Amino acid sequence: MKRIRTNYILNTLSQVLRIITPFITTPYISRVLGVDNVGIFSYSYSLQSYFCLFSVLGTVAYGSREIARNRDDRAKVSRAFWEIESLRVVTSLIAVTGWAIMVAFQPENKLIFLILTTYIVASFFDISWLYSGLELFPFIVARTIIVRLLEVISIFVFVKSRSDLPIYCIIMGGGTLIGNVSLWLNLRKCVNNVSVKQLNPWRHLKDTMVFFLPSIATTIYTVLDKTLIGVITKSAYENGIYEQATKVIEIAKAITFTSLNTVLSPRSSYLYANKEYEKIKTNLVLSIEIMLAIGFGFAFGISGVADRFVPAFFGPGYDGVIILLRLLSPIIVIITISNALGDQYYSPAGLRLKSSMYLIAGAFANLVLNVLLIPKFKSAGAIVASVMAETVISLLYLVNCDGYLKFYQIIRASWKKALSGIAMLGGILILKLFIPDTVFGLIVIILFGGVSYVLSLLFLRDKAVVMVLNETLGKLRPKSGN
Repeated sequence: MKRIRTNYILNTLSQVLRIITPFITTPYISRVLGVDNVGIFSYSYSLQSYFCLFSVLGTVAYGSREIARNRDDRAKVSRAFWEIESLRVVTSLIAVTGWAIMVAFQPENKLIFLILTTYIVASFFDISWLYSGLELFPFIVARTIIVRLLEVISIFVFVKSRSDLPIYCIIMGGGTLIGNVSLWLNLRKCVNNVSVKQLNPWRHLKDTMVFFLPSIATTIYTVLDKTLIGVITKSAYENGIYEQATKVIEIAKAITFTSLNTVLSPRSSYLYANKEYEKIKTNLVLSIEIMLAIGFGFAFGISGVADRFVPAFFGPGYDGVIILLRLLSPIIVIITISNALGDQYYSPAGLRLKSSMYLIAGAFANLVLNVLLIPKFKSAGAIVASVMAETVISLLYLVNCDGYLKFYQIIRASWKKALSGIAMLGGILILKLFIPDTVFGLIVIILFGGVSYVLSLLFLRDKAVVMVLNETLGKLRPKSGN
């Protein structure tokens, strides 16, 4: 349990830094580049994401699972690593070739598309799945801190005007490439060299395709939104406000569930391989309690402060982000359920194909709703489509998880958190009537919201807060005999 807690803290730091880097620079970038340039980057980035997706071909989730299952045998880990990387050589070459053909026929912003090629190249060098499978999170965190700090410094030093969009793209793509290449510096401590004759990368193709299917589905209801907004509305502004709204939600999601699930996924794979099913259920239920406590706080909190946060953070011209944040905030809670079940049950149990069907169903619903809603409601239509699609996926995951997580457990874990969130939101709305609309006032409101939410959970004796409080007090309590 101590190792899980340590890895959770380290991985939380890594995930937050990964997302908070653009989040820190967003007030500056949103003002210097402007909403239209932000929209151009968002649309261009969404297109290259499809080629990055094919380049990795599901090997990130699959590779982490395979490494976790065999981590007690260095020889098996080494062979699996080199086989999966050999497979990536082929898929990466195909992806780069396809991207080059698309760029050649791109009528606008060709320079931006050429620069974004670095992301596809960087995807080949990403071996974070190896360290994740071995639960070696300190190395990943150290690398992330250094690379993200260099990105932040470079943005503030070199991006000075609206004409510097290509420089911004170089910094973002180059930082990702450098970060991924640096992962190879520690490789010899983790795997051995394996003779080429011993490698059979094609034996992994079938399983990686099973993991690839949910990646496609996930991309449809995350990245495709941006593509369709650009294609249907022809508006860089709509893509710009959508990009900024999703940035806020992404960091909330990272803190809520990404870190904990990333840590527990390889641990669940290890437990499943050793047939310790009850431990998996216990970890799943306890983690859901913690994640929902954080998620409800973010969902109600973001809704309450959006009208003051957006102009203070993004600057003028981004008022459309306010309604998008309020529409999108429930997704933090909704996706917590499917994400936890996917990482802690479906993937470790080897049921990715089964879960892929649910993701495809949600992706299809999202695609249809996007086509129907975006023409009339633009980026807001894409937001509503995403929330509804995630609801469909979470329900399918929950109904078909073979009892690893039950509907009544979700209700039992949620009602006190929902009541606390409503109470916090009410307090925020009242407080805003008396607190001036300044940056200091915003800070006061956020602090009030966080404190009131936690106190409300304590008053209701919510399981997550009581559990964390007891563990904290247990550490502080002097040991007998000392």
